[in-house]
Amino acid sequence: MSDRPAESNRSQPFEYVVGGSLPLDAVSYVKRSADDEFYSGLKAGKFCYVLNSRQMGKSSLRVRTMARLQADGIVCVSIDMTAIGSAEVTAEQWYLGVLWAIVKQVREQTTGLADWKLPALRAWWVEREGLSFVQRWGEFIEVLLAEVGDRVVIFVDEIDSVLGLGFRADDFFAAIRECYNRRVDEPQYDRLTFALLGVCAPQDLIQDKRRTPFNIGQAIELSGFTWEDAIGLAKGLPGGEEMLREVLDWTGGQPFLTQRVCRLVVEMPDPPSPLEKGGHEMERTEREIEGSFLVPLTKGDLGGSGLVDQLVVDRIIRVWESNDEQVHFQTIGDRMMADESLAGAMLGMYQRVLAEGSVGIDGSEEQIALRLTGVVMKKSDRLCVMNRIYEGVFGREWVAEKLDALRPYGEEFQNWKISGNEEWLLREAQLQDALNWAFEENRKLDPEDYKFLKTSQDLEAKDDKLKIQELIQKVEDAVAERITNTYNVQHINADEDLRISIQGVEQENVSNHIALKKIYVRQRLQSMLIALTIAMTLLNTGGQAITSFVEAVQSVMEFQKRPVSKP
Repeated sequence: MSDRPAESNRSQPFEYVVGGSLPLDAVSYVKRSADDEFYSGLKAGKFCYVLNSRQMGKSSLRVRTMARLQADGIVCVSIDMTAIGSAEVTAEQWYLGVLWAIVKQVREQTTGLADWKLPALRAWWVEREGLSFVQRWGEFIEVLLAEVGDRVVIFVDEIDSVLGLGFRADDFFAAIRECYNRRVDEPQYDRLTFALLGVCAPQDLIQDKRRTPFNIGQAIELSGFTWEDAIGLAKGLPGGEEMLREVLDWTGGQPFLTQRVCRLVVEMPDPPSPLEKGGHEMERTEREIEGSFLVPLTKGDLGGSGLVDQLVVDRIIRVWESNDEQVHFQTIGDRMMADESLAGAMLGMYQRVLAEGSVGIDGSEEQIALRLTGVVMKKSDRLCVMNRIYEGVFGREWVAEKLDALRPYGEEFQNWKISGNEEWLLREAQLQDALNWAFEENRKLDPEDYKFLKTSQDLEAKDDKLKIQELIQKVEDAVAERITNTYNVQHINADEDLRISIQGVEQENVSNHIALKKIYVRQRLQSMLIALTIAMTLLNTGGQAITSFVEAVQSVMEFQKRPVSKP
């Protein structure tokens, strides 16, 4: 089937639409290979999902695909998850909202569910209050298939909004997967198909890792515009195909940005007439840009190369923070920083993409999350920056600033990377604080961070070994001195005092007393040496071993200073 809506409005004035779903009759809609893949997959009864970054044209794709399927006699329902709500909605309200959206749209297209007005739906729901919400959802699907004899495709749009619910939606997506599995035994389920659209990865849909993941259906790859896709956009540009090439050179075919740059071009003022040059019209144009860095570009300036460059740099890249249409760039930046446990790894990955031009795709969590921001794209088996505009907005300085703000050791890390000097490595309490931060909440860091922390640990361990070796020598000297002097000096005096103090006691008892005291002293020294040996043995295992060693040293040193008491 041909894509009729685009063909029926060739005579319309050319208008570039920035953001939102493009109307069916929008002449600036760009058809991609995904259009036919999505349509063909759903028509064949396949469960499909389009999971991609924001403002890549998912909603416009849904609108046109629904129109094509409805023209084939297929009942299509679209559920916008953001319209149902997420912040304060209860699980019951949420499920009822999903059912009501289906009922309303089915009644508009068929005679099925004709009697199902809102009170009837509520009554049906209450009658089954002994069942779980997901069981009631399953029973409703059976009613839907019984009431509607035609094929039904349910589009679930903005599915990522369910991740912000106050309850898990795992059961909902598990129930969708169950509809697919039931096709084997219940043929009526062949008439039901689901299409999921949103900004998340398939594994995010069922978050409980103990359950079977959402692993069904056909993934629809929604990439940027190629030259062949976008060539029709040249019709609305004063510079034609040559100018479109310059636009795509900046946008990389990213749909939102491509439409935006094209619209900026056509909205530039017409060149002033000879009578207006130097007159009031020119003064007005100059007043409009007063205080900014913009030059007064007009359509008359667009004949040569480099002028689209100036337009993009001056009116998008340099002013994106104050002139971020539909918060496009802010959304990307926020998404890169949203998950603090993953942000460091994502930013580090993106930093390498910027530095190296591309990195190999490895399927890691941070790469998947980075792709969903839209700032990078898959090209063959490599990951590269989506376009030059993103590279200008989210450049190396932006990444370094965000990483420094994220790391509690940002300044030391950057200086160490630049100089390689050990003086910037972390020590003692600062190192311990950094390690606590790094491993809390299962935080995932960039490999460079791990290298910095490991190098800091290695240096501290090296310093500790030197200090401990010095302490060992001191303890060994102190123990040797104690063993030598205790009996040569202290014990001689103590023994003499003892002999005087126990006059009248038989000499045999005196000797026994002295022997017992020597055994007591030897045992105390041996205990200290055992503790010292254990601490030294554990030294290379790190952590508590150093504390144990220090305690042993302190004990031995204290003992060395104390006079020997009588047993």
